[in-house]
Amino acid sequence: MIPASLSSRYLLLNKQLEKLLGFMTKRIEADLSEVNLVSVTGRPKSSDSVLQKLHTGRYAKVDSLNDLVGITIVVLYRREVQEAISIVKASGLTFVDEPKRAIEPADFSYREPKLYLKPPVDYLDRNPDLADIVCEVQFTTALQHALDMTTHDFDYKGLTYSWENFRLVAQLRGMLELVDRMIDDIDEVSIANHEIVEAPETLVYASAMLEVLAQYFADEVLPSDRRRLADTTAAWTRAIGLAPSDFGDLLSRHGDLISAVSIDATSAILGAIVRENVTALLKNYKGNFCVSSELESLCEEARAIPAERRVNLA
Repeated sequence: MIPASLSSRYLLLNKQLEKLLGFMTKRIEADLSEVNLVSVTGRPKSSDSVLQKLHTGRYAKVDSLNDLVGITIVVLYRREVQEAISIVKASGLTFVDEPKRAIEPADFSYREPKLYLKPPVDYLDRNPDLADIVCEVQFTTALQHALDMTTHDFDYKGLTYSWENFRLVAQLRGMLELVDRMIDDIDEVSIANHEIVEAPETLVYASAMLEVLAQYFADEVLPSDRRRLADTTAAWTRAIGLAPSDFGDLLSRHGDLISAVSIDATSAILGAIVRENVTALLKNYKGNFCVSSELESLCEEARAIPAERRVNLA
């Protein structure tokens, strides 16, 4: 049960917290537009949580708490955490504190970096009721945030008090820290793996096809799913027995399709193949084809693809 005095105090305070949270999250999202931002989420501290923190004896009053508003900034890569911190610190928000914590080698407890901030001075001048409230802003990666969410109840909030659970979460944090670092250095890690493990020939072939496509199509023209594009193109070119070294020559002979704005890149590739190898393609490729009216208008040979081999686009 929340004491009546705290309950009435918090009822008024919560409106201020919500107001501050709305401003701070929108401001931070705008400031971090240049990084791979996954999310900016926040919450006012609940009255129950406020009471429990006051019970610790470390605070003389409610206004002394420095995390009445908590905001979590989630970025995609570990290497972007420090970049996000630097941007937020330089964004014009009022800096209050940046706690530092020494980490022992075997310590993998909760330790995401934090800033304590207030809104800019001009905003506080217009909203003096928020002048004494501090926001706790923590920074983390997508992987660590996912772990925090899934272990929140029995780790951070302590719904249980189990050595086994705490130890398991610490072990998971250590593992994910390694994974985060590997993702940051993925090019070097993948090269090292390639030196001792041979890649499948089909994957090497598809990768080579994608490299050719990057030379003939602008980056913004190619679909976002490059892996699927590479697999589809490789399936077609394998069906007609085309080597990657000859694929570029084929595309160069059909520049009108490559530069056409009325069809997508995959359709342009299909058109180029169909113009020269429609018979072999239909015989050796077992799938269906997306043949649009726009493609047919540019590539008459596409009309040779029978109705039963076409995807219904309507």
